[in-house]
Formats: sequence, structure tokens, C-alpha cells
Amino acid sequence: MLSHLKKDFSEEQQERILYLAGGYGLLMSKGLTHQCHLPISLLPTQFSGQLVQEITELTPDFNLLMYNVHLDRKWIFEVLDQVGQIDDFTGRLLFIAKKKETEGWEEPGFLGINRNDFMLDKATQSLKQVEFNTMASSFGALATKMPKLHKLILSQYSEHFQGVDPFHVKDNCALNKLSESIAKAHEVYNSSASVMFLVLSVENNYFDQVYLEKKLWENWGIPVVRASLMQVYERGFINERGCLIYQNQEVSVVYMRAGYSPDHYQSESEWKARELIDLSRAIKTPNIFYHLAGTKRVQQCLADKATLSKFIAQDKVDLVFKYFTDLYGFDSELPDELLREVQRAPQNFVLKPQREGGGNNIYGEEILKHFENYESQEVREKLKQYILMRKIEAPEVDNLLARNGSVNKAKTLSELGMFGTLVASGTTVLNNEYAGYLVRTKSSEATEGGVAAGYAVIDSIYLI
Repeated sequence: MLSHLKKDFSEEQQERILYLAGGYGLLMSKGLTHQCHLPISLLPTQFSGQLVQEITELTPDFNLLMYNVHLDRKWIFEVLDQVGQIDDFTGRLLFIAKKKETEGWEEPGFLGINRNDFMLDKATQSLKQVEFNTMASSFGALATKMPKLHKLILSQYSEHFQGVDPFHVKDNCALNKLSESIAKAHEVYNSSASVMFLVLSVENNYFDQVYLEKKLWENWGIPVVRASLMQVYERGFINERGCLIYQNQEVSVVYMRAGYSPDHYQSESEWKARELIDLSRAIKTPNIFYHLAGTKRVQQCLADKATLSKFIAQDKVDLVFKYFTDLYGFDSELPDELLREVQRAPQNFVLKPQREGGGNNIYGEEILKHFENYESQEVREKLKQYILMRKIEAPEVDNLLARNGSVNKAKTLSELGMFGTLVASGTTVLNNEYAGYLVRTKSSEATEGGVAAGYAVIDSIYLI
């Protein structure tokens, strides 16, 4: 979009735009006494309308794919067994999942809140999947507000642009759809209970959550309680009916915005809290099996067409499969040709552990350190906790990125996340739909793409 900017914004105009961002509620919290504008792009990013429409229509199929995967507990245990033996975090999640099977209360329903992330492959001009997030898929509420700001910028500062139309900025329904799905799951639970937001003890992304809380109360009269894992450990229990009770309130739905990273479990107490939540009959998003379905190892297995066909209708296999890039596991030795390519050009690959939240992937020369003495059994065993992904080479685009009150021009890469929700009562799917989008844009020099992690900014779609 910067190519359409024929006149630069003055410092005064940039400052006004950032205040307008705050006026739209595009905020991050640094405590009660300090709020700052959300890291944002000043201009939307162009995407092909046809590509966006295709992946929008296919979102329910991706939702159903992952829902079906999570139902096959035996398969999940098999594909993650070796990973769990090496990676303590995955091993602990598997322990809770197996305990849920034997000792846990059955949940009355299911809620999946997903974000399916893609990047545009420069060579093929097609979208390729980066990852499928089944847990803590954040920024939906805030992303809903970005198109309004971008439309205002393109309209009120129209003299700065040439050949742009504010109506090409795609509206975003994420806040409405995500809150609707939580409300529907609450209804499936069928009790005058509260929804729990499981959050970090120190939360910078409070506003993204509070807009959902506000919507649940205003539209459906559903109260929300916020709790950290430690608070659940200290104040929560399961009653004789299997209900999760927190501060004397029954919990219908646990919306997890914490618990996806090892550093969220500073002691055994947090693990006991996670186990308490998962063993209860409260509907969790995600439940422990859906959390495991979102691991990188499962993603890698699904990039095999024969495996994919076990979990999705045959007429959808090719439609879904075309979005996968090359993914490799370490359950067997890498082919010699691939190993030589990694050693010769590590910049073409990403080594991914079973982690979420940004800042975990391994790139470039750092990859080679993990392949030293690859012929040894010990090295090959350690690599089983990772998957290897061929890097998606996306086109660079000039944009203006704002963070902490400063606006800078940068060459950028963008990631398009498609939100999806699926609600079931028992195993009967009640609702399965596209639920808005998130565009995260980062400097092309950055490797990771997390906004909360400090790498990217929130953006929106300009349809071309």
C-alpha cells in the first residue's frame, strides 16, 4: 500500500492517527496506570480477493478436520509418544490426557476457537499454512477494530493516496463470532454458571480479552471470572457432580489464554491447576485432546495425504492438502538428499519445537547446531521433539509500522490468520464457521511473528 502513498504523513498526522487508534480501542495494557496504543500498521496490506474468499470458504473444513483429529485419542497418543518421551512439556500434557480418559468427567460439549495461519508463497502466489492454532488464538477482538481505523486513514487523508478505495478494506467479524461461540458453548453446558478466562498473572493483552468479556455480558448476560493457574490451584475444586468451582461459582466454559507454554507452569501447583480444569466437566477451549491436536508434530503428520484422508471427507482432501508446505518429522532418518540441503542452505528451513506463543522457532545457522553429529543416535533422538518445515518465501511489501508512539517505514512480511469456531453438544456439531481474520505484519528482518511477543503489528486486509 505504501506504493499508493504519494505524500508522506507529517509527525503531527502520525501522532493523531495513533490517538485515533486509542479511540478505537486499539490498546495494550502495561498496568492500570499505563496504556499504550497497540502495535499497528498505518496502512492495510493487499491480498487477492480470490485467495481470501477461497480460504474463508474452506475454514469450516479445517475446523472439522481438527475436531475429528482430537476425537481419535489413540492416534494422538501414538504420534506424540516419542515426542513426549523427550519433551517434558508434551509429556506432561499427555499424562493429563491419559488421566482424563480414566478418571476425568465427560464434558457435555465441545468448543474450538481456532486460528489457521498462512503466508503467501511468492513463487506460486498461493497461500501456504504456517500453523493451526487450537489454543489461545489471540487478537481477534482487537483485529476487529483495525479495518475501521484503516478506512478512516484512507478516507480522511485521501489527498495522500492515489488509486485506493477505503471500501476495499475487508470488515472483520471476529469479536462477534468468537463471543457467540463462547455463549453457545455456555448454553450447551446448560447452567447458570460463569465463564472463566484463564489468563496470565501479568497480562499485557488485557484489552483483547476485556472486549470479549464485555460482549458476553452485554449480549447474553454471561458473567466472566478471570483467573491465573495459581489462582485456580488456590481457590478451585471439583464438586461431587464433576463441576469446576472457582470462588464458589460454577464454571461452564474455560477460555484458555494461558497454559500453552512451559513458563506458564512455574511450579507443580500450576500443573495441578491445569489437571483440575481438564478433569472437570467444564467445557474447555481447548480441552486437553484438542490442545495436543494443535501440536507441530500432528500438523506434520497431517501434511501426508494418506493420513489427512482419515480425518476429512474425500472430496475435501485435495482442497485442504494444497495449503500445506513441506514438513518433515524425525521419527525416521531424513533422506540423504534433504539432509544435505539442510546443511547446505539452512536459511531455507525452520526447526519448530512443540511450542506456541512466539520466540521458539530455530532459524538459519542455529539449525546446524542441532544437526551436528547427526549420525549419532543421541542427536537423532533429541530431534524427535521438533519438526522441520521448509520456509515459506513471502513477498516483501513496504509499510509504516507503529510501536510505542514511534512510526517507522519498513519492508514487511505479513501472515494471514483465519479464525474459525466449532461448537458441539456431545458429538453433534451445532455450529461450524469462519469467524473473522487477523493480519500480523512484521519487518522482513524479523523471524518470529507474534504481536504480544514484540515481533509484529496488527494489520488488516485490502482486497485486490
